[in-house]
Amino acid sequence: MNSDKVQYNPQLDDAAHAICEDDRELTAVAVEEALADSCDGATVWLMKAWASQTMEETEKALGRVLELDPENELALSGMNWVQGISELAEAHLESKQQAEEAEAKRKAEEEAEEKRKAEKEAEAKRKEEEAEAKRKAEEETEEEAEAQAEREAEQEAEANSEDEDDKRLEELEKQMDALPPVVAGNMGVVTQSTVAEEEQLADEEEILAEVETLAAEVKEELANSETDQTLETKEAKPVDSDSEGEPASSRKQVVLAVDDSPTIRKLVSLTLVGAGYEVLSASDGVEALNVLNDRVPDIVLSDINMPKLNGYKLCKFIKKHELWKSIPVVMLSGKDGMFDKMRGKLNGCDDFISKPFESADLIAKVREHLAEVAAN
Repeated sequence: MNSDKVQYNPQLDDAAHAICEDDRELTAVAVEEALADSCDGATVWLMKAWASQTMEETEKALGRVLELDPENELALSGMNWVQGISELAEAHLESKQQAEEAEAKRKAEEEAEEKRKAEKEAEAKRKEEEAEAKRKAEEETEEEAEAQAEREAEQEAEANSEDEDDKRLEELEKQMDALPPVVAGNMGVVTQSTVAEEEQLADEEEILAEVETLAAEVKEELANSETDQTLETKEAKPVDSDSEGEPASSRKQVVLAVDDSPTIRKLVSLTLVGAGYEVLSASDGVEALNVLNDRVPDIVLSDINMPKLNGYKLCKFIKKHELWKSIPVVMLSGKDGMFDKMRGKLNGCDDFISKPFESADLIAKVREHLAEVAAN
């Protein structure tokens, strides 16, 4: 909207201030007061359309604007916008109903499929359990038969062993009785010597075990010592001197991109970095103010609708700040953002670029405003 065509009307001061403060209720009150004072121009009805709480009120106010000024571009765009929103809402509700019906059908099919699957799994599990029970019963029968056979074999072997032991004992007693006394004495000595050798062998095995244990402890101690030395070497490794003291980069013009959409921020950053600019980013107005406190950019690109602090209020903060007021602020608005542009101008916005935008258009817009700043 061209501000040169808007004539100053003191009856609309309160309404204009309320719009700048983004206060629809206060705007509605101020507009009603202006209408009560016989202010019946296109501007007051446009303000009433902005402050309306329902689509019906908005459409009625825009209709009055067209009665007063049939060629008013804002009113014509607004009527198209209202009709488009109504059609979009109806289409959305219809789409929602279809989606809900499709979702309900999908869930019913899934539940039926899950039920069939559960029944099949239960049947398969039942058959598997029956087969397992049958297999275990057969194994128990086989194990019992094997155990019985083993017990009988052990009993038979034990009986045979006892018979053989008795026979060997009888043979030894006969041999001892047949030996001379001296030989019998010598056999006793040999028996004692054998016992002594066995005791010595047991002592040697015990000493060997102790040596092996000691060797293992020494080996573990050496391993721990090597590990400690390795750790000390790693901790004492100096920092690579090549990683310190990078040379300062040449001065680039800085752009602050503010948008709650990570996709938009990344798109703006890739576009402008490729064009030779340095890009700072923030996800909302509050974060943008923190960035501005740390570093002053050459230009600000800001979305309008953001959490915590929207684009209008961010622009107002920038334009009221002594150090920031000369920074160009370009709003990223919707395609048919007639009210966005009006409010942006009231808050000091320098320019607009509609989303979605082409990379070349964005670069051209940034260059245009930076060139104006340089010229001034």
